[in-house]
Amino acid sequence: MAGRWDGAHVVFYRKLKTFQGRRVPAILLAKRTLDAPTAPGCWSLIGGRIEPDEKPIETALRESREELFHRSRLRLRFLCKIKRRRNGQTYIVYFFLAPLNEDMDTLRLKRSTEGRRIVEGGGLGWFTKAEIRSLRVRQQDRPAISRYFASVR
Repeated sequence: MAGRWDGAHVVFYRKLKTFQGRRVPAILLAKRTLDAPTAPGCWSLIGGRIEPDEKPIETALRESREELFHRSRLRLRFLCKIKRRRNGQTYIVYFFLAPLNEDMDTLRLKRSTEGRRIVEGGGLGWFTKAEIRSLRVRQQDRPAISRYFASVR
């Protein structure tokens, strides 16, 4: 059974083509809204809290469908798990890897039915390792992002 703060997130990745024709690794990040309960205005991976009696991989798949309206079959691979502390309690965040080759115009964040307000984030973007250095990225996502970029060329 998952703890109150346990979570599961996905590092969606692909190779982007540069002007010189090279292909560089990039990951998908979502911009958190300014009224987000944690890390407002930061960029983050797609994911969320594990529901009771749900496995981490099930959470990652569910959150991907909910946040991105992603309906294609995803092939998730385990990347790592990280222990964190919050309010004196230890919790675990699981990270998975998945290739995602869709173009930006096919991806969209979940919106509420009232007033078309974005509820899952303020935007999406593909970012390279160099670009991420200049972004405000949610602290709990940084170790998984670093691990991904250390594993690719």
